[in-house]
Order: sequence, then C-alpha cells, then structure tokens
Amino acid sequence: MLRRHILPDGYITLAAPHLGPINTHRARLASPVQRLALEADSPTCCWPDCTTPISKCQAHHLTDYAQGGETHPSNMCWLCPHHNAVNGQPDRGRMARIDGRIAWIGPKYGTPRFTGRDYVDAETIIGGPAQGTPASPG
Repeated sequence: MLRRHILPDGYITLAAPHLGPINTHRARLASPVQRLALEADSPTCCWPDCTTPISKCQAHHLTDYAQGGETHPSNMCWLCPHHNAVNGQPDRGRMARIDGRIAWIGPKYGTPRFTGRDYVDAETIIGGPAQGTPASPG
C-alpha cells in the first residue's frame, strides 16, 4: 500500500511501507526528482548523530552501484562526504534499509539503529488517517 507524505515545504512523495520513497529513474547519479524523494527520508545525513544538512550531503547507494545496486530512492540515503567515505569500512558500520527504514548497522552487525523516518507508522505520527480516509486494517 502506498501512502503520500507532504514534506515541510509542501512537496509530495510516494512511500511504500517496506521500501520507502518510490521512483522509477535509472542512472549512476541521483536525478533531481530522486534527490527530492530522498528528502522524505531525512533532513540530515543519515549516519547516527550527524546533523549535516542534506544540502551538503551526497546521495549514497546502500548497495553499491558497481555491485548492481540501483540508483533508486529505495536503495539510497543521504550521507555527508565524511560518512559516505567511511561507510562500510571495518569498525565503522554501514547504512542499510530495513523494512523501508534507513538504519545504521554497527561493525559487529548488532541491532540496527534506525535513523530515517518511519513510513510504516506514519498514521500514528501525523495523528491518524486524513479525514474521509478509511483507517488501515489493524
């Protein structure tokens, strides 16, 4: 099921509960539309506790492009240049998408630390379904 989310500046993107933002473009670098869709995930670098704004971040492939990873919002997240460079290095951890949410996986592959927005429980966050919209089956 797809849900629409309105960003703080009024843009709308589609998000699938277990994939995240939806888009269909294919290229090595994220397009402006894909970058806009990624804004739905996070206003800052997705690395835990990093507050670098996305205007200074890079669209990072969660599965490397060279390894067959698609340039698609469901396979991307924002990382500042520093965290993009250290992502996946030994003893640094890596970013992943789990059930549609961005997460940092520690170097020992322990419990994921979710850092992006949660689309699965969006109705709870925004105060329930929009007026005139039926509630999700529970």
